[in-house]
Amino acid sequence: MKYYIFLLFIVVTACKVSNQPMKKYSYDWLLGSWERTNDRSGKRTFEVWQKWNSNFYHGKSYTLSQNDTIYKEIKRLFYYDGKWNIEVNDKNGLTLFKAQKNIPNSFSVYNPDHDFPKEIHYWIQNDTLRASVGNDGEKNEFSFVKL
Repeated sequence: MKYYIFLLFIVVTACKVSNQPMKKYSYDWLLGSWERTNDRSGKRTFEVWQKWNSNFYHGKSYTLSQNDTIYKEIKRLFYYDGKWNIEVNDKNGLTLFKAQKNIPNSFSVYNPDHDFPKEIHYWIQNDTLRASVGNDGEKNEFSFVKL
């Protein structure tokens, strides 16, 4: 009988879905003003990131064409309920992307219900801020240098 109780305990604990918090890394490598290096001709794209506290980063992105702003979005990277998330506010409204993966120099967030993108990934590579947005088969990559 003890064997069956022990076996049941092992099965139940092995099948339990983990809702453990993700490790909370600092994303201070995002901080500062960045300019995109792989932009389309005639356009200049910038990202500016600030740290408001250890749980909250504020970012804004904007694209200029002939010194006119043709696109802008506000991003809020925040730590909530044990996970990093991003809210993106652009011309289409507010969209929440939830943490999928985070490591010291990289994070990915995901929203399966959003049309495009479903996934956002940021990472630092040497002195270059890299980002990609995409979903099933379509991906756009961005490279930024610090100003």
